[in-house]
Amino acid sequence: MEIDTLLRAIEATSIATEIREGESSFPFLECVHVLAVTLVVGSISIVDLRLLGWASLERSVSRVAGSVLPVTWTAFAFAVLSGALLFPSNAMLYAHNNWFLAKFAFIGLAGINMFFFQTVINRNVETWGASGMPPAAARVAGALSLLFWIAVITCGRWVGFSLPRLVVLQIGIGVLNVLMGIPVWVSAVHLGNAALMLALTLIAALRCAAATAPEGVPAGAVAS
Repeated sequence: MEIDTLLRAIEATSIATEIREGESSFPFLECVHVLAVTLVVGSISIVDLRLLGWASLERSVSRVAGSVLPVTWTAFAFAVLSGALLFPSNAMLYAHNNWFLAKFAFIGLAGINMFFFQTVINRNVETWGASGMPPAAARVAGALSLLFWIAVITCGRWVGFSLPRLVVLQIGIGVLNVLMGIPVWVSAVHLGNAALMLALTLIAALRCAAATAPEGVPAGAVAS
């Protein structure tokens, strides 16, 4: 397929090779990306919770959004930049990963929801922004935004579970934490993630073997 040819060409670029094979490039960019996404979702959740009437009721929606959204957009810029650098390193894997595609679908839905809120619902914010409970349409927009961004995080996390390279990374981090004397629970988190990744990889492999095995031949059997 032409798209696969393009993806392989992207993976073959010098910057993609450096990020993929470099000792620290991929982990560094991944850390930046995760932190940036965390700031995006965390900051926008403040606005969403205000729209739902669950937090910051003493402040108007306009005031909350005005103080938080600059952080959201700055973090979003870092997330996009780091993500754009991470993608070429494993372009084929990412482009054919359903969780990765679902992540972008939810980002698109979150963007549509935000656009509708800004262009339609938010036009009368001055008439209801100072009240404790925004109108129903604003609450629905806030709830949808919160759900979409939670889905983005969930899909992004499962992208990591489905890429074998990150299994090795999690194991390495867990072992390094133990050697450096970092609290056991921190190491346990990384080693637990690695174990879950390995389990999911094994399950996926067994399912593929079962699906491709000839009729009457048990999955995993080796033909002589």
